[in-house]
Amino acid sequence: MSCDTDISFRLKAQTLAELEAGIKWQRAKEKAYKKLEKVRNKDDKWMKKNGFTRGAEFVTWGWDFQSKPRKTPKEKSYQVKCYVWANENGRNVPATGSNGELVYFVEKNPKCWIEGEYKADSWDEAFEGELNIYWDEDEEAVYTDEAGEAGEYY
Repeated sequence: MSCDTDISFRLKAQTLAELEAGIKWQRAKEKAYKKLEKVRNKDDKWMKKNGFTRGAEFVTWGWDFQSKPRKTPKEKSYQVKCYVWANENGRNVPATGSNGELVYFVEKNPKCWIEGEYKADSWDEAFEGELNIYWDEDEEAVYTDEAGEAGEYY
């Protein structure tokens, strides 16, 4: 079953240097994943052998940075607009959700946070919602998702 998900979000940080560090980290992950795409079977045995505990550590759907980093005077932070498309079926690594790629990004880049929206279409229904991912005072990534049903397709 396919679950096509479009995610539009703003990657944010307090300083331009923190935002640029997050962008640099993501681009390096994408470059590394291009080499790993050639590996056909990335099962649990392969992950353990290569030091991974979950797919989000090495899989990326690829981020489209749609703007240059800019200051947001109202919020006193910096942001860049991003877009990700993901096929979040049961066999693939999700981009959204508590085990997804976006949460892993914030775990590795705790000075950055994500605010955005998503739309997901599966074979028989569609969902959309807002998502927020940030690093909290307990030093863990927090994922909040306010989802709503967008409609049903038959």
